[in-house]
Amino acid sequence: MNQEWKFKLHSVYGQILFDRKLTQSFEQVKANKGAGGIDGETIESYDAKLQENIMELLNKLRAKTYQAQPVRRVYIPKKNGKKRPLGIPTIGDRIVQQSIVNVLQPKFEDLLFHNWSVGYRPNRGVQRALQIILWNIEQGYNHIYDCDIKGFFDNIPHNKLIGVLKKYVSDRTVLSLVEQWLKAGHMEEGKLIHSDYGTPQGGVISPLLANVYLNELDWEWDLNGIRFVRYADDFLLFAKSNEEIKKAATLTKNKLAELGLEISKEKTRVCQL
Repeated sequence: MNQEWKFKLHSVYGQILFDRKLTQSFEQVKANKGAGGIDGETIESYDAKLQENIMELLNKLRAKTYQAQPVRRVYIPKKNGKKRPLGIPTIGDRIVQQSIVNVLQPKFEDLLFHNWSVGYRPNRGVQRALQIILWNIEQGYNHIYDCDIKGFFDNIPHNKLIGVLKKYVSDRTVLSLVEQWLKAGHMEEGKLIHSDYGTPQGGVISPLLANVYLNELDWEWDLNGIRFVRYADDFLLFAKSNEEIKKAATLTKNKLAELGLEISKEKTRVCQL
């Protein structure tokens, strides 16, 4: 497959304008658990008046008066002692995001995503990543570039992300919804903070947007015959010689720069097995 995709998704928004679809999305949000957003509404309180809440949300979506709320910013500890910011959208925003994911994800799975991208995807994950790693090593691709993207979720440029999404989705309402979610900002200590970068870790749609954005990198590797496995913003590149792995590393840095991203130097290394 090459970079000239043969599909464009048109009428996505109309597919979510049904109370049963929104209710199904709420059930998925509920199954994922998690705290409430800035409006104080929890999964339990939303569930207590579910039909009323769903109909209110549906009416806003139909009238196109729905407005994304800022996310609630919290920090969770990382293994290295630092803290990772999480952005928690309101329950209503999570339902709408989940509804859009339910329409887009199957299409992107069938038509867009690369077989060697395994993070945040149905029926893939760590097991699939290990299979790809072993397959490459067994075939003599034992020069490995082990890389992590620096602050990936916080540094995705909104304008570039929307630009990539526009290649595959021509439904303007959906594009403007995504833009709303990206630009809604976050509440921290009572202050509303906006940024032109980042997609909230904690947002239902963020993993899908991350894969759509880094799909650009996947197919750049593919185009250049580079073997890889990518798990979200971590990836391994495989080559048969030191020279080849250096070329692959340079190509990666250049492509990431084009995407407004950079590698994390402290989490990146080259090794040989």
